[in-house]
Amino acid sequence: MIFGRWWKSTGKVTDEPAGTDKPSDESVTSAAPPVPANAEAPPSPVRQEEMEWVLPQPSPGVPASMQNFLLREPVLDRQHAVLGYDFAFRHVENESLSAADRQLADETLISALVQIDLHSFSGHRTTFIGLSATSLAGTWVNMLPCESVVLVIDVKGAELDAEFADRCRHYIEQGYALAFDDLPDEADAQELQGLACYLRFNLHGWDAQVLSQRLASLRHLKNCPIIARDVGCEDDYLAASKMGFDAFQGYYFAQKSPGLPNHIDANRLRVIELLNLTAQHAEFAVLNDAIKHDVLLPYKLLAFINCPLNGLGRKIESIAQALMYLGYEPLYRWLTLLLFNDDDASSPRDRALLQHALVRARLTETLGKQLLSAQAADQLFIIGIFSLLDVLLNTTMAQAIERLNLTEDVTRALLQRHGPYAPFLRLAIAFEQADQQQIEQLSDSLGLDARQLNQWHMDAINWASAIDTQGTAD
Repeated sequence: MIFGRWWKSTGKVTDEPAGTDKPSDESVTSAAPPVPANAEAPPSPVRQEEMEWVLPQPSPGVPASMQNFLLREPVLDRQHAVLGYDFAFRHVENESLSAADRQLADETLISALVQIDLHSFSGHRTTFIGLSATSLAGTWVNMLPCESVVLVIDVKGAELDAEFADRCRHYIEQGYALAFDDLPDEADAQELQGLACYLRFNLHGWDAQVLSQRLASLRHLKNCPIIARDVGCEDDYLAASKMGFDAFQGYYFAQKSPGLPNHIDANRLRVIELLNLTAQHAEFAVLNDAIKHDVLLPYKLLAFINCPLNGLGRKIESIAQALMYLGYEPLYRWLTLLLFNDDDASSPRDRALLQHALVRARLTETLGKQLLSAQAADQLFIIGIFSLLDVLLNTTMAQAIERLNLTEDVTRALLQRHGPYAPFLRLAIAFEQADQQQIEQLSDSLGLDARQLNQWHMDAINWASAIDTQGTAD
């Protein structure tokens, strides 16, 4: 796979986010790597009046966490291609909220999405946004861009009458796509099935036999993909696939598969060898010879460097020229991604895993850019990628990195989640795991607020999606 300009853009965050003061948490600051004398000065702190963020105020019944951090779950099709992302404030027991508080929670979610410019995201992937049925009666939904947005309506407890169906048609006429969560098999719901672009069912919220029968009754809806929600592991995926689901929401693809062999093959070993040579800043002549020993690597490297998206004024025709043009750090990054996209060893799920790794790496790097030196932030991108290497190779992390000559701090972050780089990696992972408590603790210790984190999180998804869609070549 070729990623045009990715090696340039990773060195500098697009739309550079404002900096913050150094965190006061001594466990973080004392462990940070020393800043080189020639490093760029940290950006100036942002004044509070420059960061004004107006959100609806919750009543006492609404958890405070619902005001804060946007969390994502990917939605993949049967070929493991990422269709889009579901955004929500997770771990909120909506059943315990009143209808008014649930609507307020929806308005808070919509406001947070609007604050981070959902228009920029919708060009790359579908955005699934879960809302209560009562929110369709309000005006806040109209703040969302209708392009590539799917409003997923929770119909539990709602009156599925003609008035509700008319309300749904109104939003469809406005250009929105609608989906319904756990739509019951009742006469009142028949009309809604015909209005849906997607139907979604919680895999663990139904009896397996009842859910299978429900899906069988919906098979006539040819143009309405059915999504399995809460697909968290391989067993969940296999069960949902057997039932006939068309798409799967969750991180099942980012888990190791016990009982299956590891994926450390000869091709990936050659890439690891090149990674080590690059990390040691071996002579270009040595790198040139090592690359030429692989039949496909020279072709891949030249195709990458000559990708039109890189905008070179002339064609690079030799490995030596390519190495001189790239330099060590961009070459190292390209090789890390090559581990995930080996033509002979990769599976469709590896592509989804690479997309996931790119988001994690980009977010981890962006978080570190606010507090660490540029050189240290570069290490965070590599840590983000390598943090999923054990899943890619289906082995332990210790075995996955044992052949890589990594620094002690990088190794500690990957194996123990300790050291100067660990808080940034842990914070990026907390967004994936919907761990609000961990996000709040780490963001407080690093001096980062919800608005910044939400924006950087979305920027990381946008960047990874753009990298994945800008162009590929074998």
